[in-house]
Amino acid sequence: MRGKKIYDFIIVGQGIAGTVFACNLLKSNKSFFIFDSLNSKKNSPSRIALGVYNPLVLKWITKVSKAEIKLDALFSYCNFFENFFNVKVHYKQNIHRLLESSYDVNNWNAKQVSTKLNNFLSPNLKSLNFSKKTFGQVLYSGWLDVNLMLSTFLDYLRKENIIINQKIDYNRIIFKDNLFYYNNVISKNIVFCEGCSVSNNPFFKNVKILPTKGEVIKIHCPNLNLNTVLHTGVITVPLNDNIYHIGSTYDHKDLSEAPTKKALEKFQNKLESFNSSPYNVIEHLAAHRPSTRDRNPIIGPSVKNKNIFILNGLGSRGILLAPFLSEELLQHIYSNKSIDIDISNKRFE
Repeated sequence: MRGKKIYDFIIVGQGIAGTVFACNLLKSNKSFFIFDSLNSKKNSPSRIALGVYNPLVLKWITKVSKAEIKLDALFSYCNFFENFFNVKVHYKQNIHRLLESSYDVNNWNAKQVSTKLNNFLSPNLKSLNFSKKTFGQVLYSGWLDVNLMLSTFLDYLRKENIIINQKIDYNRIIFKDNLFYYNNVISKNIVFCEGCSVSNNPFFKNVKILPTKGEVIKIHCPNLNLNTVLHTGVITVPLNDNIYHIGSTYDHKDLSEAPTKKALEKFQNKLESFNSSPYNVIEHLAAHRPSTRDRNPIIGPSVKNKNIFILNGLGSRGILLAPFLSEELLQHIYSNKSIDIDISNKRFE
C-alpha cells in the first residue's frame, strides 16, 4: 500500500515551480509525491510559457536582482535535468533586442559601459538577415523547452507511480505525530506550488496573488529563417520546422480564460514591423500567471504549520526564478537559512 512509505515531501502542482522543486529533491536524494489536476494543464501558464530567461529588465536595461546567482542555479538545474533524463531542453540562444532608434542605440552603448551590465550586454551591435534595423545582444540569456521539460518529468512520475491526477482537497489533509496524511500518502512536509489556485488555500490566507493574463501564439513561417530569440516588443522563440512561439501579453484586469482578438492584433502588428514573410497562426492560447503586486515571488512556511510551505508568485520569470527559489527554500528547511523578506510570505502577514 502506497501509504506505508513516508515521503519527505508532498508537492501540490507540477508546473514549472513544482517540477523544478521536485528535481532539486531528486538531486538531493529526497523523496516526494505529487498531486496535480492534469486535465486542465494544456492552458496552464507553465504549459504555454515561452521559457525565456533573461538577466536584464530590457524595458529599462537594468540588471535583475541577484542575476548571477539565479543564472548559476538555472544552469545547474538544466545540466542535472538533461543528464538525468537524457533529453535536451536548454537552448543558449541569446536574446536579440531591437534598437528602434538612434536613442536606443546610444542608450545601449552607454549601458554596456557600466560595470554592472557589461557582462550581460554585448558591445557588438548586430544586423539580422530579415531586417535593416540594429539589434543588441543580451549575453547569458536563452530559453528552455518548458513543454518538453514538463512532459518528460510527468512521464517519469507516472513510471515511478509518484503522481496522482487529482485536485487537492485541503480539508482532507490530516496532520498527526508530525506527519501529513493525504489519500494514503504519508509525508513529512507539504509544498504548495499551485499558482493562482493558492487563493483558495486555507494555509496561506494572507498571501496576495495577482492573476495576470498572458497570451501567446505559435506561427508557421517558412521564410523567416530565425535561429535566435528576438525581442521586438514581443518575444519570438524559434522552435522546430519553421514554427515560432511568440508572446506574451500582460493583463491584470481580464479574468476570462479565452484568447482575445486584441492580443492577436498586437502580435500581428509586431510581426509585420520586422517580418514581411507570409505566415499562418497555428495556435493562440491564454492563461493566468501567478504574480504579485510587488512583482516578487513567494516562498516560506505557513504560520499554521512550519512543515507546510509555499513556492509561488513566479510571474513571467518562472524559468529564471524557480531553480534559485527551490534552492533557497531547501536551505531554509534543512539548514535553517533565513529567507529574504522581499521573497518571504511573511511580508503578507
